[in-house]
Amino acid sequence: MGKKIGHQLAKYPRFSKLVDQEKLSKAERFFNANGGSTIFLGRFIPFIRTFIPFTAGASSMRYSHFALFNIIGGICWVALGTLAGFFFGNLPFVADHFSVVVLGIVAVSLIPVLITTMKHKK
Repeated sequence: MGKKIGHQLAKYPRFSKLVDQEKLSKAERFFNANGGSTIFLGRFIPFIRTFIPFTAGASSMRYSHFALFNIIGGICWVALGTLAGFFFGNLPFVADHFSVVVLGIVAVSLIPVLITTMKHKK
């Protein structure tokens, strides 16, 4: 989807603030340098995993490269979740405070995004 309409969105005034040619070029350079690791790690970061496939497609990342790292990341994400549930699911604290544990996991997964944002602001 990103490959088909990513460059088209830059032509419309409504979307040109979000997707313009400069941002697409920057995204293409980024995915050429860090594409595989971005796709893989994007699986583990809430909100980011929603936009990574579109951005990868819009930046002309090869589909075979995207699919390989997407599948590997998906397998690792499922395995990690399953194993965490198996080993930690029966702990009394986790069972009693499950919503707090889930919020903690989301907060910890956002730490890399916050660090990157702070580095870019400096």
